[in-house]
Amino acid sequence: MEIFNYALTILFLGAAVWMGKKVFEQRNQITIACKYLNGYRIFIMVCFAASFGLMILGFRDLFDLIRSLAMTTMVGLFLCLREGAGPEGFVYNGSLIPYTAVSHYDYKTSDQTMQVYVVFREKVKDGVEEGTVTLKFNETDRQAIVELLEAQLPKKHKRIKKA
Repeated sequence: MEIFNYALTILFLGAAVWMGKKVFEQRNQITIACKYLNGYRIFIMVCFAASFGLMILGFRDLFDLIRSLAMTTMVGLFLCLREGAGPEGFVYNGSLIPYTAVSHYDYKTSDQTMQVYVVFREKVKDGVEEGTVTLKFNETDRQAIVELLEAQLPKKHKRIKKA
């Protein structure tokens, strides 16, 4: 059982370092952040609260505390990953989608959000694959987003049928 604890600790420490690297990379990539509170984020917050509670209440020795601290740090850093748009492209799910990869985009506004639909091409092992991303921004950022899209993606605005 001890080997399992060691393996988990190493896994969580490695994931925390990787998440920290991603968060550090993203700090300059996003100038306009997305609207964040959704079911996915709430689930991660619950996981963070559970791992923090486990760190405080569930340890029997110092090694349990170190493993729980590594797990809580990893989940906390995962919460710090953001989505948005910046000078280089769109950041989604921890990855940068450069403007050069975008084939076309569309957007629509509602009461409190502006949704930007992005269709992009990415290289995969067998060739090129097309992907779609939906980013939700606050309505207050609408003008800045439209200006960014028009400056970075001229002539790529196409109407996309939304479900």
